Amino acid sequence: MVMIPEARKEHLERLRKIIKREKLIETNPSEAGINPLTQLDKHPPIFFGIGGGSQELSQGLSTDILAMLLVAQKLKKDFCLGPGYIFLADETTATNGFSRRSVERLMTGEKKLLEIILNGLEMNDFLRKRPRRNTWIRSKKTLRIND
Repeated sequence: MVMIPEARKEHLERLRKIIKREKLIETNPSEAGINPLTQLDKHPPIFFGIGGGSQELSQGLSTDILAMLLVAQKLKKDFCLGPGYIFLADETTATNGFSRRSVERLMTGEKKLLEIILNGLEMNDFLRKRPRRNTWIRSKKTLRIND
């Protein structure tokens, strides 16, 4: 059993209440996924990822991306969380047998659609730019929004 510091219990209880109350959140897996060692009081970043398909390539962004964005924004606001990151799982998608070129084309399209949605929802805090660098930084396994 993990010992939870007293100072963290209040934040974790608030998070549990949000998970139970918020209709856009899948309650059981979300509650089960809470890490009691997460230091919500230290303003950690929030991140989530989206893939490009397992059996076949996605034909665009799934509508559930809106739920993920809205929940992420609510949690950022309620807990004063740090930067937001959206990982596009290009490497994972590529392991499903799709060509690199088709995965790259899909991820570029998803990135552009996400930028439009984030701008439209005025969630520009998820669009972070480095000076003289692209908003979306490529890492070994993902495309990500970085600050």
